[in-house]
Amino acid sequence: MRIALKRFIICSLLLMMFGCDIFQLSPSCTITSPKEGEEIEQNATVTISVDAFNLFSEILEVKYFVDNVEIGSIGNSPFNFDWSTNNVVSGQHTIKAKAIDNNGLESEDEIWVTIISTANTPQVITLNVTEITSNSATLNGNITSNGGSDITECGFYWSKTNQAPDAGDNVETVNATIGTYSKTISGLEADTKYFYRAFATSSEGTCSGDTVSFQTSDSGSSDITYGSFTDSRDGHTYKTVTIGSQTWMAENLAYLPAVSPPKEESSTDPDYYVYGYEGSSVSAAKATDNYNIYGVLYDWKAAMEVCPGGWHLPADDEWKELENYLTENGFGYEGSGDDIGKALAAKSYWVDPGDLILGDIGRDLSGNNSSGFSALPAGYRHYFGYFTGIGHNEHWWCAPETETESSSALFRELGYNGSGVNSYYDDRDSGFSVRCVKD
Repeated sequence: MRIALKRFIICSLLLMMFGCDIFQLSPSCTITSPKEGEEIEQNATVTISVDAFNLFSEILEVKYFVDNVEIGSIGNSPFNFDWSTNNVVSGQHTIKAKAIDNNGLESEDEIWVTIISTANTPQVITLNVTEITSNSATLNGNITSNGGSDITECGFYWSKTNQAPDAGDNVETVNATIGTYSKTISGLEADTKYFYRAFATSSEGTCSGDTVSFQTSDSGSSDITYGSFTDSRDGHTYKTVTIGSQTWMAENLAYLPAVSPPKEESSTDPDYYVYGYEGSSVSAAKATDNYNIYGVLYDWKAAMEVCPGGWHLPADDEWKELENYLTENGFGYEGSGDDIGKALAAKSYWVDPGDLILGDIGRDLSGNNSSGFSALPAGYRHYFGYFTGIGHNEHWWCAPETETESSSALFRELGYNGSGVNSYYDDRDSGFSVRCVKD
């Protein structure tokens, strides 16, 4: 209802401003996954995800092209197409998506990716950074497979300038085999952006994970303290941040005791989802980039009980305490006001809104995350049974002050094309992220 009303208001305003010509606007079309420049292994199945939308007409179909050759189309949302890289030669390739609406109007988006020959090389994922200070940070990786051969070397490539670090940049090695590993690097510059990738080498070759970026803190930010917490239930380590008198997890919760495809839900049992994952295997879901970057999406029942001991789902008043602290201490855009979205949002993964509105979260990402909260646009599971919004929105459940029998619950939202924190109600069957706050 809220979305429909919002569309009606937007449509009415646009009609007043532009008249009937507004109905001839082309749809939007954005490839949200894979990312520009991403390395993709041969013989893998890659989900090409597209955000296509038009206020004034339905999307008829989205067509998918590789190197300008059409490989398929999807006629309904979510616009996710599985592309098999079997027999695709290694090297650089273009991926293009073309959205066509019912009026025949179309738009397209194009990115490039690199197909790499893996043979039986190890498989490694770059995890989010933890324990960031003004001059140090802890890098994290996860070797999910050794490819059948012993790991001879693993660690991290990192750089201040190269957005795809490799062996020619700074190299930190670690003694590890299968599983997660970490390395703390020091001597970094304050308030500076860095890039890093996990790597692992065996006799079959070297594999590198995706690039993750992080920003060291300002040496003068004495009110913000970084730390870490390890969940004893699964051994997952989270970056934490103390803002004012509160200590928050600076990552979305990733506890995943079970997983369901998006079309499944239960009125009695908690549900857990991983954006873009359509199966029911926990290990397979945990191996996806979306899990390792964005964490898990929980329905309201799961969210109410999922935080580990010593932590809890924040209530509305606790969110307001955070928001008020940031507003009153100059974290608003350009140092004042309650437009604190950029101060909460991470410096990566947010879509550029493409407008000139200063203070929008997705605009000029280098100015984000002054609070250290590191919010990422994880998207959500719509209660109709599909995933949407990755790159554009972040939703977190709020705990109620008192339990009610309502079918809806309160949540907080950040949007790529907004500058503040929004508060809404939505169906409890929706799948949203969870941020835990310390007891």
